[in-house]
Amino acid sequence: MITLDEITAISYVIAQRFEKVNTYYLDLLAKHLKEIGTLSPEDLNTIEQMTKTGGNIDEINKYLMMQTGLALNDINALYLKVAKDIYKDVSYLYKAGNVEQPKFKDNNRLQTYIASVQKLTQNTFINMANTTVINKTYRDTIDFAVDAVSRGVGDYDTAIKKYVLDKSVNGARVQYASGLTRRLDSAARMNIMDGVRQVSNGIRKECGEQYGADGIEIDAHGLCAEDHIKVQGKQYTLKEFEKVNDSLKRKIGTCNCRHQISYIILGVSKPAYSPEELQELKEYSTERIQIKDKEVTRYQASQLMRKTETNMRYKQDEIVILKKTGVDISKQEESLRNLKKTYYYISKRAGLRTRYDRAYVPGFDIKKFR
Repeated sequence: MITLDEITAISYVIAQRFEKVNTYYLDLLAKHLKEIGTLSPEDLNTIEQMTKTGGNIDEINKYLMMQTGLALNDINALYLKVAKDIYKDVSYLYKAGNVEQPKFKDNNRLQTYIASVQKLTQNTFINMANTTVINKTYRDTIDFAVDAVSRGVGDYDTAIKKYVLDKSVNGARVQYASGLTRRLDSAARMNIMDGVRQVSNGIRKECGEQYGADGIEIDAHGLCAEDHIKVQGKQYTLKEFEKVNDSLKRKIGTCNCRHQISYIILGVSKPAYSPEELQELKEYSTERIQIKDKEVTRYQASQLMRKTETNMRYKQDEIVILKKTGVDISKQEESLRNLKKTYYYISKRAGLRTRYDRAYVPGFDIKKFR
């Protein structure tokens, strides 16, 4: 059966499609800025630059929609893989409940549910693609560059560098109704994991209703957040679980929770974890680690690593666009070196694996960067 770690790895690979969009956006913008920087006020044709801006934005959006379509194909395949694995895994419970288990393709309730989640995911990703702030940031940056040349700014490179770092690197982001934005690949990965959780929990619940489940079991994992340590790996009656889950501020399976729920038949489904194993997982997650002048749990250290991975992606984006714009990048490279050192230091202190694939930016090999 596909594991949660494998699902997470797949979500990063699929989300890399949107990192490619970000790199494509930065590449076109950098080339455009460099071209404008070679012009004198007399040579600058504003209408020509605005026309090129519109053309480049159209190309970026076409590429975004293409990658969105390819990502949806990958996500639908992942959903089916997860659903089939679960259906096979619970076959013994159909037998225990004296209920005939139809072939997967013939279980209409499951097929209808999967199709509904696929449709919801499709709408989510299309809406995500339509609410990026690429258009505005691209236009604003080119407007600034054209204005800088028109006014005869003495140091074009310095002016552009500051503006690019303040605005443009964040261009491939999703704009939410609240006004908040999220990096495009991060938003994609979050939506993928949310969709997988919906499929997993929904399929398990549908199957449970078919074979007469009277309880649930929460799976368990290392690096568990403190609010879920006490409940992970436990079995509950359906009513007990409802009460337990309602008592949690962060419900199981929501808000970035990695736990999955299995619908079981009490007395038939043996606990997947012994009390000793659950205690070991608790101690592993909560062990105190000294990170420079701060003491954190191993779980908190893992979150610091995830944050550093994101910061390394940001810094690589800065280097990519500034380098292609022809601007000095020495400070950005030094900053990236420091981030990489910090990342390695945390991993060693906490005994956690480095995951440079999670800091991936197309055309930049962070593992070889020195």
